[in-house]
Amino acid sequence: MFDAASAVAHAAEGWEVTREDRATGVIEAVATTPLMHFKDDVTITIAAAGDGATVNVRSHSRVGKGDLGANAKRIKLFQAELANRVPPARP
Repeated sequence: MFDAASAVAHAAEGWEVTREDRATGVIEAVATTPLMHFKDDVTITIAAAGDGATVNVRSHSRVGKGDLGANAKRIKLFQAELANRVPPARP
């Protein structure tokens, strides 16, 4: 799961992966918005969960009080791309 999440982060448009730590399951990146070039911090954490893994994604704007939905959109795009790369969990 870590490899798939890392590949998605590296392929994401406007993202620069700044840190990866497989031992702790953490990937950090800076996402730059296309219009105003604001920098947003993205943190992805992967943790073992039974036979699978749990992936948490946080995207946080550095500046301003609102983001016009940019962080939520970024997270949804990441989740969709990760789902395309990883087979669904078996019950």
